[in-house]
Amino acid sequence: MTSPRAALLFAALTLASPALAFRPLTTEDAEVTAPRKLDLELGWDWSHRADEARKSVVLGTLNYGLAPRLELDADLNWTLMHRPQGPTVGGAGDSLFAVKGVLSAETPRLPALALRAGWKAPTGDAARELGSGDDDFLLMGAASKKWGGHSAHAMLGKVWVGRSADPTLKDYVFYGVGADVALNKKVSVLAEVFGDGPPSTDSSDEASLRLGGIYTISERLLLDFSVRRSLKASAHYWGTSIGLTTTFF
Repeated sequence: MTSPRAALLFAALTLASPALAFRPLTTEDAEVTAPRKLDLELGWDWSHRADEARKSVVLGTLNYGLAPRLELDADLNWTLMHRPQGPTVGGAGDSLFAVKGVLSAETPRLPALALRAGWKAPTGDAARELGSGDDDFLLMGAASKKWGGHSAHAMLGKVWVGRSADPTLKDYVFYGVGADVALNKKVSVLAEVFGDGPPSTDSSDEASLRLGGIYTISERLLLDFSVRRSLKASAHYWGTSIGLTTTFF
């Protein structure tokens, strides 16, 4: 069964951003959406786990710029999971609602710093393994530094896990380091390592490598693609992602 911890890690990490706060990197950056602007990120993730389970997830994220250094986020998903020895299940998963603020702007010598706090709401059906069945909370810090058309990002966070579904679960940390390189005005390539760390009480610990790219269709529309490979046998050992990001207003 999908654990509450694994369900929250998916919600907390799947919908994140590369340079300029766009898909497909999981590593959080230290930028926010411009005031009164609305970014919509749509994506599709497909992953194949070591236990031969296959998961397809339609992802949706809304980022709204509330103030020059403040952003509101809503991360939603619809999941279809198939196991060879069990029924295929599908439906809405847990949702993540968050606020993100820039603590300090980037300088020529120092990176930009940001803080993000979130609440994972149990909107998925835990009995059908689509959610954790608990409220969970996260807090993460992020740093970003640019040089030319390139950027590097790092994040570190902690999750406080609800324990009504499983009192043996423990709070845990997660991390990520990533970078993107602009090849030209239209194409960027990216790479990252991300995952979660101890303490753990189940087999959902993971460390993954993601490689991908972004194609700029227009100023308001980006296309992204990535491939993810687990660095640990206990995690989803490989997967793909494709998505679009558009800006309104």
